[in-house]
Amino acid sequence: MVSKTSHTDTESGRAPLQRDSIVQTALALMNDIGLDALSLRRLADDLHVQAPALYWHFKNKQELLNEMATAMLTSPRHAATPPELIGNDWQTWLLRLANFMRDALLQYRDGVRLLAVAEVSTVSIQFMDMSLGVLVRAGFNHKSAMVAISTIVNYTMGFTFEEQVSPKGPGAIEAFHTLVATTDLPYLKAAFITVPAPMESAEEFSLGLQLIIAGMKAQL
Repeated sequence: MVSKTSHTDTESGRAPLQRDSIVQTALALMNDIGLDALSLRRLADDLHVQAPALYWHFKNKQELLNEMATAMLTSPRHAATPPELIGNDWQTWLLRLANFMRDALLQYRDGVRLLAVAEVSTVSIQFMDMSLGVLVRAGFNHKSAMVAISTIVNYTMGFTFEEQVSPKGPGAIEAFHTLVATTDLPYLKAAFITVPAPMESAEEFSLGLQLIIAGMKAQL
């Protein structure tokens, strides 16, 4: 997409605003103040322009949020790269897709909430189509494939949302252990003998994915 140039910026002697730089500034601002506080007026202040200059590039805040979500999923900031098709190994594909998505969302404060409020983008439906192709070629029918992908995406977003809004700080962990130790919870106490609480997030996420994929494999 060709970036528009704001006449307001040109006339003031500043370098013209570019659509991509606005989006990156908006993502950085969201990291600082959160999604709820993000507004076009606050973004304009950070860019040192008048708010109307932004409407030359984005007709409203929703359009900006859509572009931010797309940039978040395609940003080179996170170490992972978009998953590539590897033959018909559908299990590897789903694992890589979910981990790629989680890595991208965790790079930004309120990353999950941003993706949730954004409208469907070309990038997201391309991932959906590629994933459908992998599963259908592996033997799933289209309905089962759609349900499976939705389940993986919903699990990933839900797990990551929990990570972002409810970090397991030392105080919360200590209170949890105290509650378990002083309450009649025989099964939970027995489980903690072999499973640490709380479990490391990446490991817990991976084990949950494996359960979903095992259920898919049983159906296949």
